[in-house]
Amino acid sequence: MKKIWTKALAYVMAVTMCFSAVNVPAYAQEGTVTEASTEAVTTNEAVTEEATVSGNDAESATEDVVATEETTTDGNDGSTWDQVTTENVFEGENYKVTFTLTSNWNAGYNATVKLENTGDSTIQNWYLGFDYNNSITNIWNAEVSSNEGNNYVIKNVGWNQDIAVGNSIEFGISGNHAFKGFPENYELIGTITEVAEDDYAIQYIVDSDWGTGYTSTISIRNNTDTVLEDWVLEFDFDREINEI
Repeated sequence: MKKIWTKALAYVMAVTMCFSAVNVPAYAQEGTVTEASTEAVTTNEAVTEEATVSGNDAESATEDVVATEETTTDGNDGSTWDQVTTENVFEGENYKVTFTLTSNWNAGYNATVKLENTGDSTIQNWYLGFDYNNSITNIWNAEVSSNEGNNYVIKNVGWNQDIAVGNSIEFGISGNHAFKGFPENYELIGTITEVAEDDYAIQYIVDSDWGTGYTSTISIRNNTDTVLEDWVLEFDFDREINEI
């Protein structure tokens, strides 16, 4: 708050103080904060508000601004939940996700997530990504593959990595705070990546060969310190494979 001090000297010094202005913060979309200016400007990207206080109205106007700020900042935990809805359904291409809030209290929540295959081919080695403004402190029947800010990627735990056509898998999550809202923008993520040649070794052994047929063994060794999941091996071969 700016203060203007006026001093008058006539053997005795008298000091008076007046308020000339109050700087009021204005809030913009996307978390942008600007100071109040002499104009209120509206654009597609940000909306700023203005409040000017002067003279004897300073005290009452300041109280109004404080009340406005309290209203604006109430619920700064980012909650978007209507306190009523307990199930949210999202339909993507060839899959459907049903998020069900099973319980909620001031210090935590429990929920289940159902991932259903609605396509015409098996979903293999699934990873599910979504934006989520809650914390996940416990998870079962799945694992947190990554978490950056509000973005989570959840992965299978091996035994439930494949989802046949018309089937579904379900995993559970919980958090250590009251539920804030449902996930957004689910994405079924493909995770196939080509492994560098130095990261693996292939050994091909002919066990037997009798002219009209043969048997052989192929071994794959992982040379890295991370797991190779759901591997696919591709190679050129000048013989026909009838059985594997």
